[in-house]
Amino acid sequence: MADSTDTSDGELDPPSANLRDRKRVLPTSTGNTKNPSKKKQAGSKAAQKIRQERQNAKKLRAMQAENEQLKKKLAKTQISPSEDDFSSDESEDSDDDSHKASARIIKCVIDKATMKNVEDVVGQRLWRVAKIVDNDKEKMEATKQVAKLLKVKDENLVSFCAIYSNHVVTCINNKRSAVQSKLTDVMKKYYQDNLGILPEPEDILKCATRQIDSDRMKEVFKFYWDYLIGGCLGTNTYEWSPKVKYYTTISKAKWVFDDSKSTFPPNTEAFLCVIYESCYDKWLHWFKKGVEAEAKGEEFKFDRTDVNLKNKYILQDNGQKTYSGWTAEGKLRFNEVKAQIKQARDNAEEGKKAFFTWKLEKKFKDDAAKKGEVANTSGNDSDDTLGPQPPYPSFYQAEKDCLEALRNDHGIKCATHELQLKHNRKLKKEANAPVPVEQPAEPIVETCDFDE
Repeated sequence: MADSTDTSDGELDPPSANLRDRKRVLPTSTGNTKNPSKKKQAGSKAAQKIRQERQNAKKLRAMQAENEQLKKKLAKTQISPSEDDFSSDESEDSDDDSHKASARIIKCVIDKATMKNVEDVVGQRLWRVAKIVDNDKEKMEATKQVAKLLKVKDENLVSFCAIYSNHVVTCINNKRSAVQSKLTDVMKKYYQDNLGILPEPEDILKCATRQIDSDRMKEVFKFYWDYLIGGCLGTNTYEWSPKVKYYTTISKAKWVFDDSKSTFPPNTEAFLCVIYESCYDKWLHWFKKGVEAEAKGEEFKFDRTDVNLKNKYILQDNGQKTYSGWTAEGKLRFNEVKAQIKQARDNAEEGKKAFFTWKLEKKFKDDAAKKGEVANTSGNDSDDTLGPQPPYPSFYQAEKDCLEALRNDHGIKCATHELQLKHNRKLKKEANAPVPVEQPAEPIVETCDFDE
């Protein structure tokens, strides 16, 4: 039975024979009739395969036709978008067709190479400024930032946002989960090394605002510096590697893509504080149960239904989340901590300017007094016109003290990593050099006759 051909679009249709015709032309059993049920089963599978091929071909043609129509529709409406183009109100009412279009395009024309590029950009650059994306406006703003970094043309921006906005949110969520997992591993080791003790959430917040007021807090700040803050970076973990974190402070560390910006903006330290606060009770219960199970020779199984293993600010519902899954309380807490850290940094910067301005003005007055232009009657660090010397900000002093302590702990003497490596090679060479063996003195043989 011949197959029919559709020449309207240049594609072959599946065989037009119906199921009964196909069954009639199947070979019948002759001779060997030991197991006729196998023959019937083979015929049923063949018919099922033909039916599936026909359905798949029909679906493919329908999707291709609909996709072409949607492409034309988007092409007609591609304009340079504004902030209002992606508001949540319009997306619910007037842009219902565009949402359907974007959903269908995601299924049909999404590009895997572009998805990989989006993932890299989110991990390397967008994560620095976007930790929690929780509504349509933030999602579209984040997607436009990714498009800008990928140098997407203006005429393609609308379709790019329609196709990849959900993927951008997914990448941010995955990065946030990876950071939480890394912090969990770090705190688990700390719990084991310190006999079941973890720093309080208030201690981590004090580290973020540099309120280091005791010897215990100095040790916590060293741990914060050495192990915690670097885990909150994106995929650029080398930005806080040993060759960086032992040679500069957290405030002075510069972003690898733009040295005018800080590696650690306020939202990074705020995220660390809030995620620590959210997981603290869960970690204590989890690690304690793990130690108890290990002592019994058993394996601890994480039970999601256990209320003691719930995050304080994160919803752990089953299935995929459209956005971050954070509670309203958690998002408000994040913004509150971020404001506190930003205020602490601003106050420290103002105090630093006041400190060095006073020092500079004092130096000018002292130089003028030496030349006899102005009489300096104070002779100390206080001046009648300048007032008392402002103290150096404790924010920056805490960082200096911590860096010095870490350098001493690791035996670092040089100002840069490269000089330190050179210094280490020199010490190693000197240590491996052969020890000179002292030779016995040779007897003196007199060859001159001075007596004559």
